[in-house]
Amino acid sequence: MVEVIRRCGLPGLLTEFTPSVVPAAPPRSEGRATLDDRRRALESTARRLVFAEQRGMDSGLGFLTTEPVRRLIADHSTDLPIAVVVGAKGAGKTFTFARMCTAGTWEAFARENGQNVERRAIVIPVLDPANIAEPQAGVVSPQELRDRAARGPGVTADEIRSHLNAALKDKRSDDPEFWRLRWLECLAWSAGAERGEPAEEFLIDGTLDPSGACLFVIDGLEDWLESLEAEPRRIARGLC
Repeated sequence: MVEVIRRCGLPGLLTEFTPSVVPAAPPRSEGRATLDDRRRALESTARRLVFAEQRGMDSGLGFLTTEPVRRLIADHSTDLPIAVVVGAKGAGKTFTFARMCTAGTWEAFARENGQNVERRAIVIPVLDPANIAEPQAGVVSPQELRDRAARGPGVTADEIRSHLNAALKDKRSDDPEFWRLRWLECLAWSAGAERGEPAEEFLIDGTLDPSGACLFVIDGLEDWLESLEAEPRRIARGLC
């Protein structure tokens, strides 16, 4: 039967009556280009996020929360954390510092991570990473948070480092109590205290005032301590 149809030329005759719709070719090249564009965009974004100092302060970045951060917030839903965050390079320490500064308050940082806390406190950065990028317009910076706390030009991270460096030459530099008081001065200055104002009293008064509670965050400490010739443990001991 098939041979008879072929000999009669029926296939050619039927072709004239078939719809003349030409099927669109699949956009293979366009699809590949779009996929490549997406890959390049992802690569560009990921490259900027390799170092938290470059994009960590970008308020429009969003935050990929991690289990340790969620646990930190959950464990301190009714009080403020006193914690030392450790981890290898790239673990997210500086990125967490930057996101806390961007949030501006402890409760806003918790909300950014999908949680709620009862205690309210403003985030006060004391030391910043030395190579943190300058934020763009409309993006909060660690220095801006110190300025807000001081209700004017606040102390800078470089001034705090200079204050700590000067303490190394003090005759009391081997005394842990001396370093405890020196660090209290750094905390108080970061929160807006005047030079010469008793740091401990200033911080206690702020703690007793629910609207003036501060959550101090420090980053870049390791790099600064490694740059010193003195024994760094006696300096950091005052923070314990």
